Amino acid sequence: MTQLTLDYSKAEVRRTHAPGLAARMIAYLHASPGWTTRAEFREKLGLTDREVRLGREASHGRIAYGQDGLRLLKDLNLAEWNAYDARLAADVKAAQQRRLQAHQRYHSGNLMERIA
Repeated sequence: MTQLTLDYSKAEVRRTHAPGLAARMIAYLHASPGWTTRAEFREKLGLTDREVRLGREASHGRIAYGQDGLRLLKDLNLAEWNAYDARLAADVKAAQQRRLQAHQRYHSGNLMERIA
């Protein structure tokens, strides 16, 4: 049996297939207590790492992720929720810092080159 290969670099493919990936992952996580690794999604559902990321992103926040794998947000206990929330906040802070550095570098070092 040949597995369908999709080009997820195309927005239309992502938009069309992501909701189905999310639904499959949510159904699997609902039936599987605890954390589920990407390896399990590969083995049990035949998903690639890229499809797992795409499905998680298309879950509209229903799927939490971390070092332990993936889990339904509604199944997190308070300690897991606090750790997940802190990780998301740290990711946002790191992205903001990278953006600030990029702005500073662009506006300070390249100004004279752009004028010339």
